[in-house]
Amino acid sequence: MAGNFVTVAQVADMVDTTPHTVRVWICSGRLEAIRLPSGTYRIPRSAVEEMMLPVKAKDLVNRK
Repeated sequence: MAGNFVTVAQVADMVDTTPHTVRVWICSGRLEAIRLPSGTYRIPRSAVEEMMLPVKAKDLVNRK
């Protein structure tokens, strides 16, 4: 199960941005995350992968 979640720092490295920006995305609802009792976040790997898809590819995947 631990492999299914990543940290804020790991997401920042994956998308070449800062941890602050990742937290902004979480607080704005752009990126799904779970807040742990310690106050840190864990982000489902699938949420990061979906966010990284180009917009057009997302539209194609969601078409029925």
